[in-house]
Amino acid sequence: MNKFWRVTTWVAGLSFALAGCQRDADAAPETRPAATSVPAEAAQHKASTLQISDAASAGQLPVLEIQSEGGELRDGVLTVDAYEGDRLWMGVILGTEAGTPLADETVTFSPLGNELSPPPQVIAAQPETDADGYMEFQIIVGDAGTFPVTVSAAGVRREFRINVIPNDFDQWLQGVSREGLLPWNAMMKTRVTLDDDDQMVAEFPDDISRLDGTVVRLAGFMLPLEMTAEQGHFLLSASPPACFFHVPGGPATVVEVFADQHPVTASFDPLVIEGRLELVKRSERGILFALREARNREKSPVEQN
Repeated sequence: MNKFWRVTTWVAGLSFALAGCQRDADAAPETRPAATSVPAEAAQHKASTLQISDAASAGQLPVLEIQSEGGELRDGVLTVDAYEGDRLWMGVILGTEAGTPLADETVTFSPLGNELSPPPQVIAAQPETDADGYMEFQIIVGDAGTFPVTVSAAGVRREFRINVIPNDFDQWLQGVSREGLLPWNAMMKTRVTLDDDDQMVAEFPDDISRLDGTVVRLAGFMLPLEMTAEQGHFLLSASPPACFFHVPGGPATVVEVFADQHPVTASFDPLVIEGRLELVKRSERGILFALREARNREKSPVEQN
């Protein structure tokens, strides 16, 4: 997978507590056990400690760094904010203290849920680090709450947290009538996985599956895809776009809109778009919904004034 350009938040550092016991060289012979009586586990532990010590002195201890497009240290732990249903783009850099990349290392993730919500989904097209010690992954979050995620590779573990904030559709869509709208919350129940071809595979809830091919209305925010004032092809997002380098929101909170016959004027204000709903069951781009033959059915409050 190609790496993307982004502003990164680095969480660097790995500390090891090396402990060992050294016997008193002056101890009386009778107090020291014979070599044959040293348990195998103790001998292995001593050898392992020596190996770690040698690796530390050579700067070869592994260091795992977590990248994110946003986030900050809170109580010493990287915490990334997201809205319900969002998709986060993140990465892992694995190398040694001396700066040598660790390639072909498997990276595993252990997200935790809580009593009310399942854990976030972690999607990694390539679970091993590349030649630069890098691997990229996505996280699709669900309901509001704080969710810890543990990342492990090369014997190193790091934790970060996802702080999921409730969607405030009432605030974002002020002045827009909700009558007859397909609610984003219903679409956000869609679950996704990756297949062997790195395609995103969607599992739609029954109430959304029944709408495939029907005409629906959605209220959201435009992300233009054309260099013109009148947009015949654009994205509609449940929340105001905040990043120019990735699709806003998550796969269940973004719709690809085709309005060739009735182009829509580009706007930062919320729009109500009507079109024939198309469910995309497998997607390489991570967009699972489309509106065909679309048109603007309600102007935003700003345009009405």
